[in-house]
Formats: sequence, C-alpha cells, structure tokens
Amino acid sequence: MPALSFNKQFARLVELGRKRQTIRVKRKRPIKAGDRLYLYTGMRTKVCRKLGEADCASVRPLVKLPDNGWSLDGVELVTWEIDDLLGDDGFKCRGDFVEWFAQYPDGTEFDLIMWEQEVDNA
Repeated sequence: MPALSFNKQFARLVELGRKRQTIRVKRKRPIKAGDRLYLYTGMRTKVCRKLGEADCASVRPLVKLPDNGWSLDGVELVTWEIDDLLGDDGFKCRGDFVEWFAQYPDGTEFDLIMWEQEVDNA
C-alpha cells in the first residue's frame, strides 16, 4: 500500500485527475503496476490531507542525463517528448521542471509512476 505525498502546487491537479503521474527516485520497495496508491499532500505534517486513491497502471525507468536530457525505458527523449513529460507531470514550463530536478545529479535513476485516470477520493 504505497503512499505518495505531493507538494501543494500539484495537489489540486492530482485531485482533479489532471496529474496522473509522478517522477520519484527509485524506492527501496518499488511500486509495481497494480498496486493501490494512496495519494496525499502534506504527509508527516499537521496539514496532511488525503487526495484520493488510484491503481498504479505502470512504472517505467527514467534517468536524468547531462544537459537537462532524460531517457525513458533506456531511450533518450527528444525535446517535444520531454515537454510532454513535464506537462503531464504538472509543470507549467521547462524552467520549473529543470529547477525542480536540479537537486539530483546526472545519472540519477527515477521511476515514472502512472495511475488510472480516476482518483477515488475515499
């Protein structure tokens, strides 16, 4: 029963079903397709709030490359594919996306976790 916490800037997008994926550093216990995901904002704080639940549709390997490049499933993404990735992940522009992931060195391995469209706000 994996729980994912979202920064407040993404919380509403998750609730509305407009953000149905997240990019996370690989976990000790990986999330797998079919897992029930519990979606929150503000976990481990007094303002923790459940956004909903959803079934994980897929988990794909994503790697940060030099010069703000990315590879998905071992294939380097071209510019428009990166733009699609960052838009689907809730970023408004490439600059915000680059800034968010600047904390991670090139070669960092991530999981692109995607879930079903409907988020059950149970």
